[in-house]
Amino acid sequence: MQEAVEPVKEAVADSLQSPTSLKDLIVSMEALTLEDVVDKVVSGTLSALASIVLAVLVFYVGRWLIKKLERIIHKIFERKNVDASLASFLGSMFSIVAMFILIITVIGILGINTSSFIALFASAGVAIGMALSGTLQNFAGGVLVLGLGCENNNIGEMQKVLGYTEKERIRFLSVQDCEDEIEAGISIINELQKICSEDKRQSVPVSKLKVGLKCGGSDGFSGITANAVVGKVTDRFCAMGTCCVLTEVPEMFGAETVLFERCINKDVFDKSVSLINNFKTYFKEHGEPVSENPSPGNKEGGITTLEEKSLGCVQKGGTAPVVDVLDYGEVAYKSGLNLLNGPGNDIVSITNLAAAGCHIVLFTTGRGTPLGGAVPTV
Repeated sequence: MQEAVEPVKEAVADSLQSPTSLKDLIVSMEALTLEDVVDKVVSGTLSALASIVLAVLVFYVGRWLIKKLERIIHKIFERKNVDASLASFLGSMFSIVAMFILIITVIGILGINTSSFIALFASAGVAIGMALSGTLQNFAGGVLVLGLGCENNNIGEMQKVLGYTEKERIRFLSVQDCEDEIEAGISIINELQKICSEDKRQSVPVSKLKVGLKCGGSDGFSGITANAVVGKVTDRFCAMGTCCVLTEVPEMFGAETVLFERCINKDVFDKSVSLINNFKTYFKEHGEPVSENPSPGNKEGGITTLEEKSLGCVQKGGTAPVVDVLDYGEVAYKSGLNLLNGPGNDIVSITNLAAAGCHIVLFTTGRGTPLGGAVPTV
């Protein structure tokens, strides 16, 4: 036992002999006079006050500059005729980044280590981008998301993926967590209706419109009747600067060259070729024959081959130039005809067009379909 205690005694003795030991600290404090203590307190207080005043000044001046720059950027976007949804997204990005830099600067002035804040911002970059993606869409003034409560993709898990949502206009209801889900749902809808009733309609030029193009339940006459009419409408829209979006890639097989010839440049041409070839490869890798696209209903309606169906499908794009090629989740913003990656399945296509920012979908059918979607489907 004595042998175990001796090293501890030696360590304590060494620490007391050290210039930074508690003993030396006490001695140095005893050497201070009352005047020295008051001096240090006053000096520290004045220094802290100066930092606080400077930080407040920098914050208010910085915020004023940010608002000034926001207005300048908004005017530039208006002059350049940048799409409203894209302008809103970029404006939001600038505001968030500028405010973050301002806050980090203010925190640094106050003498707080900012390295951890910067690391946090860097790691959250992707999440911020995903949250901001919701600002690109504006299909509804209010949304009620219903969930059962016990499913794998329950509301709690869904909210983790969604990130930030506007709490006033986007509501969630788990039916197993309330006594009367119908009463609760109606109550929430009434609240949302009251909020939306205060919204004001604004006139915008047709060039701000985004139109989705879709067909389903086609028959042998669709390509020379309904689809051809929509093609004429597409040409009129594109001539006025509207953004039109054509999807259903498998239904372009066999008629893709009609679209390739209208690409505005080599980059768009290369992307169009990849769009078609990648989908064909996807089919082959999963053992699906590329030529078996016409459904039983299509065949009963008089469509005989893939090429016949595809030539009818691309009629919806009219004769407008192909200006861009988009992947899933990408937002269309260029005036003219845009090609969107996606299958021909009706509800998947409508959802895909909604995610691309379309405000309305022109839907043609030969044999009839009761389909509806997140955006007005005409």
